[in-house]
Amino acid sequence: WGICQLICTPLRYQISFLTLQKEAVYPSYPFPTDQAYKLKVHEYMDYYNKKRLHSSIGMIPSNLKRGTI
Repeated sequence: WGICQLICTPLRYQISFLTLQKEAVYPSYPFPTDQAYKLKVHEYMDYYNKKRLHSSIGMIPSNLKRGTI
């Protein structure tokens, strides 16, 4: 998983790599630079943890389930 491993490792249990690829990377591929790729991954991780509703935890963002904002 290359560059994503460096970025996603701390959150590897919160966001699946396949979800990241399907929802964030593939629609924007190809990226002009590695920095653009990293920025997209960070933006998606923020969305995934703070805004995206998760049906498995009652249609709330995961940060509310963990008690962090």
